[in-house]
Amino acid sequence: MGRPLYLAFGSMILMYRAQVSIIGAGPIGSYLSKKLAQKGIGTVLIDRKNTVGKYACSGLISKRITSFVRMNGAFLEHKIDGAVFHSPDNSFTLRRNTTQAYVVDRPLFDKHLFSEAVRAGAKTFLGAPVEKICVLKDAVECTAGQEKITSKMVVGCDGACSFLRDHLGFPGKTRLVNGIMSYVDECNSSSLVELYYGKRVAPGFFAWKIPRGKRTEYGLAAKENHLFYFKKFLSSQGVLFEKYYAHPIVFGEQESCKERAILVGDAAAQVKPFSGGGLIYGFISADIAARAIKKAFDKDDFSKEFFQKEYESRWHKKLLSKIRIGGALRGILDSLDNSELDALFGALSEEKKSMEQIGDMDFL
Repeated sequence: MGRPLYLAFGSMILMYRAQVSIIGAGPIGSYLSKKLAQKGIGTVLIDRKNTVGKYACSGLISKRITSFVRMNGAFLEHKIDGAVFHSPDNSFTLRRNTTQAYVVDRPLFDKHLFSEAVRAGAKTFLGAPVEKICVLKDAVECTAGQEKITSKMVVGCDGACSFLRDHLGFPGKTRLVNGIMSYVDECNSSSLVELYYGKRVAPGFFAWKIPRGKRTEYGLAAKENHLFYFKKFLSSQGVLFEKYYAHPIVFGEQESCKERAILVGDAAAQVKPFSGGGLIYGFISADIAARAIKKAFDKDDFSKEFFQKEYESRWHKKLLSKIRIGGALRGILDSLDNSELDALFGALSEEKKSMEQIGDMDFL
């Protein structure tokens, strides 16, 4: 499609033309924009917010992140080498003598990836909520405010409540739990994350305490009444309920391809059901998507069948079995009452040495 084209009346931009439109300037959208720009594909990154950077995410990412993003002291807050797992009346600890995860400042991390995409050549529209998407015979037209962005295809990296997914009617079997968290000015240099399970703590998920060095993060997700359970959890930790952030977490299986449109990241439910983390699965899928999109331009084929073969089947091969296993584990944990959960944690504590050797926070 060549160079971007602006058609203007006065100071109002009426149309913008690019090769790929990416909706959502979070980490996955920015990372994919960078990868495509590096491959010589003109991208426009669209986000409804005026600024980049999400607070409502723990920013706890496995060491596998270094395969995709170079760690930077500007956003790196702390390092983790293990976790303490709490049931109502039992607990056990898993740890290794090397770093297993990084804790990042999510707004700064998001801004870093966004700036990398811009430096690579991606164009951006911030403060532009997409209101309409039309898939035409040989293009896709996105309407965002006064702008109409026309491209060969569109990618939804717009999160658990994806507008693109819902607007174009991608089928799927997913569910949401509500995540909520607070940052507390409480120095915490521990190298262990703490996780709390039980129907009276966080029904349908778990609560957490993450050391961030100069501060501490408290969080929780639940299938219902998350604010009630969060206040109760904070009280049990001796922490006052003040400022908080909330965001939904998606689980399940989601179709990710249509004619001239694909989903990547949380929008495609590329999320670990046992922990709710989506960054590693999203980065893995974004790499696959970048290769598929480049091939689509080489072959001039943007059909659903092409993306099913070159994108969806490939990310399924990498991740779908892990998502299903994680979903099964999540279901088992959710079904247990307090005494059963205590018994399970007691049994797991007996196997901690083997779990420390073979455990993987991304792939179980």
